[in-house]
Amino acid sequence: MASTHLEIKVGAAVIAALLILIFALIWGKGGGLLESRQVLTFLFDDVGGLSVGDPVVVRGVKQGAVEKVALRPDGVTVTFWVYQDLPLYSDLGAGIEDRELMGGRQISFDPGRSGIPADLSLVYKGVNATGILSMMRQAETMLVYADSLLHATAAAIDPAAVTSLLQGLNRAADETSRILRENRSDIRQSIARAAAVTRSLEQDSLSWRTGLLLDRLDRLSVRLDSTSAVAGRVISGLAGSEGTAGRLLQDQALYDRLLQSAAGIDSLITDIRRHPRRYFKITVF
Repeated sequence: MASTHLEIKVGAAVIAALLILIFALIWGKGGGLLESRQVLTFLFDDVGGLSVGDPVVVRGVKQGAVEKVALRPDGVTVTFWVYQDLPLYSDLGAGIEDRELMGGRQISFDPGRSGIPADLSLVYKGVNATGILSMMRQAETMLVYADSLLHATAAAIDPAAVTSLLQGLNRAADETSRILRENRSDIRQSIARAAAVTRSLEQDSLSWRTGLLLDRLDRLSVRLDSTSAVAGRVISGLAGSEGTAGRLLQDQALYDRLLQSAAGIDSLITDIRRHPRRYFKITVF
């Protein structure tokens, strides 16, 4: 009888220990038997080491955990739960990212904002968020590719050809410098000759414009002389006529003034021919 009571006590203690252990394990994983959950399934191209029990966080706050990871022909499905009191909408999303620098993965979950309730029976498409470790792995891959490219480039380039090319460029630079030094005086003379030719062209242009202007002045003087002669003949004819014009010219005072005007015109024409620069200002544009 005593042994029976002892066995009952030992069995009860073992059961209690098991229950405590189970509760501790569940508590340690962030779940609870009495808490209601919402279960979702996402399809990822690559989970990058995500495993059952990894946390699900919303804006950095843990709100659930991964329940199942299953491989499929078109990717990997991840089933996880979140608390019942977290509202879920149709534009929800999830991405996998690094949990810490030393390792570990987690799901970054966005419950959505559309206001339309989500359908938990659907399989949503997830994205592989980029974390520090992912970037480090990508950088390592890029470095490997760059190293391979450098080795291939070094193998394709002939060092002797590069050396020969550099030597040829140096020789060409030295030869150019030598030619400039040896022909420095000739180059200066060529520049001086070009300047002299330019000045000569400018002077010839100025002389041509001046000659053209003087020729025009001479033709003007001839025309004025012809006009003065015609005017003299007209005045003489009028003086011998019997008409009104003749009678006007009979006025001796008017006749004397006309003769004086004609003489003044002749004197002006003669003076213009001798000294044209007194009456005309020559400007060369």
